[in-house]
Amino acid sequence: LIDNEGRVVKQWSSLYLGAIDKNGDYYAQKYFEAPVWGRYTWDGKVIWEKNFPIHHEILLTPQGTILTFTKEVHEYQGRNVEFDVIVEFDKGGRELQRFSFWDHLKEFQKFHRKLELDQPPSVLIPEDHRKEKSIWGGNYDYYHLNSLSLVPETALKGKHPAFRPGNWLVSFRHGSMVFILDQDTKKVLWRAVYDQVKDRLEGPHAPVMLPSGNILLF
Repeated sequence: LIDNEGRVVKQWSSLYLGAIDKNGDYYAQKYFEAPVWGRYTWDGKVIWEKNFPIHHEILLTPQGTILTFTKEVHEYQGRNVEFDVIVEFDKGGRELQRFSFWDHLKEFQKFHRKLELDQPPSVLIPEDHRKEKSIWGGNYDYYHLNSLSLVPETALKGKHPAFRPGNWLVSFRHGSMVFILDQDTKKVLWRAVYDQVKDRLEGPHAPVMLPSGNILLF
């Protein structure tokens, strides 16, 4: 934790994907791709821990819940493939819901052209596209979900269902896609996909919606 002058205020032993709550409690993964993450006090004492790996995001919502990502492995096109799962917990560590992109794969595939892993198993995936020692057990990552933020109050509120505050704004690196999902049904309400936008969208990360309704991303 660093103040506005660049001074280190606090350091914790759990050091990845950190998020600080209003009361000073701290949510984090032990380290990059560690199979342990949890909730800790300001002084680093364990309140609760979970023994499964997460990736890319720990988001504290205005409703007092926690959103994070994990993965599940399924056989797809003759390969062991990782598919992302968004999981929501209450602050006591109890799981409330999960949304699996494997379960909804056909719905999302309607919005984009075939990806690398849609090729038949006879096609060899280049070595530098694989991760041979994945902690999840798959060698290939279908969408590579890398961000989730919530649609805030904006100038576009009420003009379209996509801009309802609380909807999910998600980013996929693979396929170069950004979606807004309905917070209740998880249906796609808005999209920006690689070759479907001017000048193309490549490898997006960390989209956030601004008060104007514009979306800022890397």
